[in-house]
Amino acid sequence: MSDSSLEALARGDPAGFHQYGQKLYQNGDHVKAIEVFTQSLRMKLPDPIGILDNRAATYCKLGNFDLALRDAKQMIKTDKSDERVGAASDICIASTNDLQGYLRAGKILILNKKPDKALEMYAYGLKTLVPDHSRRHLLQHLHDKLGGKMASQFQDPFDRLPLELAVMVLKQFDFRQTVALLRVSKKWERFLTSLRELWMCVDLSRARKKVTSAAVRSYIRRSRGMLTHVVLDNLSLPSVEKTLEFVSRCPRLEHLDARIACRGDKFYALFKDCKNLKTLIMSDEINMDQKHLGMFLSSLPLLERIECHANNGSLISEVSWPEKLPNLRAIALGASSVKPVFEYFQALHLPGIHDGTTANSIPNLEELRVRWNPRIVRSPYLFDFNQRGFPRLRKLDLSGVNLHRLSDLPMSLEDLRVHACRPIGPFPFSEVTEEQIPNLKILVLTDNNWITPETIALLVKPTLRILHVDRCQRLTGNTNELIAACRQSLELEELNVSHLCNMDDKAVTKLAENLKELKCLNLSYTPISGLTLKALSDARMQQVKAEAEGAVITSENKLIKIQRLYIRGCDGVASDAVAYGRASGIEIFT
Repeated sequence: MSDSSLEALARGDPAGFHQYGQKLYQNGDHVKAIEVFTQSLRMKLPDPIGILDNRAATYCKLGNFDLALRDAKQMIKTDKSDERVGAASDICIASTNDLQGYLRAGKILILNKKPDKALEMYAYGLKTLVPDHSRRHLLQHLHDKLGGKMASQFQDPFDRLPLELAVMVLKQFDFRQTVALLRVSKKWERFLTSLRELWMCVDLSRARKKVTSAAVRSYIRRSRGMLTHVVLDNLSLPSVEKTLEFVSRCPRLEHLDARIACRGDKFYALFKDCKNLKTLIMSDEINMDQKHLGMFLSSLPLLERIECHANNGSLISEVSWPEKLPNLRAIALGASSVKPVFEYFQALHLPGIHDGTTANSIPNLEELRVRWNPRIVRSPYLFDFNQRGFPRLRKLDLSGVNLHRLSDLPMSLEDLRVHACRPIGPFPFSEVTEEQIPNLKILVLTDNNWITPETIALLVKPTLRILHVDRCQRLTGNTNELIAACRQSLELEELNVSHLCNMDDKAVTKLAENLKELKCLNLSYTPISGLTLKALSDARMQQVKAEAEGAVITSENKLIKIQRLYIRGCDGVASDAVAYGRASGIEIFT
């Protein structure tokens, strides 16, 4: 039919124009049918939903599902309660059997291989239509049929996997993720709840909201009361007391990390009989005195690690540490209160630390951490070390305490950290010899105004891998001395020289030339500029290129290959220099 004939038909019988489009569709002339349906919509005929439905079906024949879905959504928008339900064919006579917008949209999505979206569309239609709609049952039938078909295509992995493999998979999730899996389905909830080994460790540290005692009790029940590891955190205040009581009744408890507020004597009364405890960590919200600390050590014979971050002094007559603690491997004490010296044992009291009499009582101690807070108030505690007390010590961490003598360090020491401490008398490391601490790998000296390049030279060993000298004011002189001290460890991988005002571009260049094994460098709050980032980035790219080409790398031609760089507070570094460094592969923290 010519265009003039179409116009004549439109003038004489506009409704016939729509029928002509249907005729074109049936004859397979889909492109012309689209044109006719579009013109029909412009005429504003009394049945726009039927025309949209016909055009959507035609778009489907042409494979244009996006435009087809647009028309279907327009049908729904035009009349959400329209009840046209023709489903036998794609194009039907408008006066007898048109498709509803929900049905058309669902069919389009199925043709476009999106059955999940089609199911959502059917569900949306059921939610929108009134319950007594005369054609609702047809939409319900399509929804149930598609849902059943999709369910048959998917299999629950836990139905297919052997139980041992399913447990191995589930153990890869942390506790918060395991709890989230309970909400997948009732079937998963029953399955996960039946696996006692998934609930032996309860860690509340990553909870997104406050946890109630009822939730903790349900976790304990799933473990049949046999949980072994507990991290108590993010508890609602009314639930703290009941939760502690529930946990204290678990007979196999081995690890307890309590990050909640509780009186020290009450906490001791609850957990003194947990004979299987190997790790006991008490946050700074649990005020524990020396008296109850000693009682804990006496009542828990298997204890390997104890941390008390809010320790207080006690009367000397009330404090009694066990004579032998053969299993104890780690002690961490933190304190902030002061008691009279003569009547009380101080908060950081460690029996025998001065004279070495602990050699027989704690022979296997490997980690010792002593921290005084706040650091503004200097500790009255005088730390004097005798290596005979701890012959197997690997880590020594001191913060905010007064130091008398640290020259007699054990040969086994691998990690030494001294933060904001004050020397009493001679410098603590003044008598350290080259033969001492031969296995030292980590040295952290921060916020100490008595550290000098000579001190660094005494402590840096060939085995050293990590060195921090952050906020040590006496290192702000000639950087050549500091670099010379660092060079004693040719394998140094991490260096922190933040807050050193003389660590400029030239000094960093010298560091890069002498410490070629560095992977991590902290230059925060130093006067460097973008030149430092460019030099480190260029050196990295050249080294990467040489390695890719298979070039022979020697100590002479090797260049520094920084992986992580910290430049917080470096006002002289522009954003384009940061972008240049990141483009070279360096992870930069600003």
